Amino acid sequence: MKSSIGTFVLRFMATALLIARAAAAQAQGTGHSMSLCPPSFTMTEHDGCQKSNDSKYAVEQSWKEIVALITNTPSEIQACVRRGSLNMQSTQDDARAEISRGQRAVQVWRDDISITREAKLRHNAEQSWKEIVVLIHNAPSEIQACVWRGPLNMQSTQDEAKAEISRCQRVVQVWREDINLIREENLRTANTKLRAANIANAVLFMKFIAAILVLVFAVGFRAKIAAGLYNLFVRCLALRLRFNRSRKRFLDNAIKEAENRLG
Repeated sequence: MKSSIGTFVLRFMATALLIARAAAAQAQGTGHSMSLCPPSFTMTEHDGCQKSNDSKYAVEQSWKEIVALITNTPSEIQACVRRGSLNMQSTQDDARAEISRGQRAVQVWRDDISITREAKLRHNAEQSWKEIVVLIHNAPSEIQACVWRGPLNMQSTQDEAKAEISRCQRVVQVWREDINLIREENLRTANTKLRAANIANAVLFMKFIAAILVLVFAVGFRAKIAAGLYNLFVRCLALRLRFNRSRKRFLDNAIKEAENRLG
């Protein structure tokens, strides 16, 4: 019984001493316990040691600065940092480290996205080129040759391929029309030459027949022909003699008339 009373008295005296020290500290305007509470805590009248408001204010200010650091980063980094381990007890160094980690993560993510996009673009370009090749192979050989000489490449679209095929169709159509015109012209020229050759052959054949007929006639009537030619020759000589006699008479008469006039 005496020990319990003694214990109670000691506890009461200790409590009174603590209250007296807290009242003295408050009277001096410090607002903090000098030795009974931790540096970041304050002795209160009813609740004992409580966390200091100054510490809360410092934590809030530090958190605001951390939030400002995070807000000044791009949205992707902000999302990465907010999913991280930062909290009210984190420091600015922790925030900067987390932001650096977020930057690296975002850079890796962007690289992956870029690689993925390039792969998709390359795959889409290959698929589009395969479809373009199928379109070209379905066209006639003349159009294929025209298209392959054109500007199509791996970056071309199906619309560009269809436009190029249409252009080559028009080119081939014009080429075919020109070929047909040339063929018709060559055919007309060949027909004209053939008709001229046929006419020339016919004339030559007729001359040959005529020569043969004349030869046959001459052989069959050579005596009469010879006699007729002889008579013609004789008549020609007689006519020449008559002409010479007439000219001589004319000259004699002219001479006589001239002499008569002079005499």
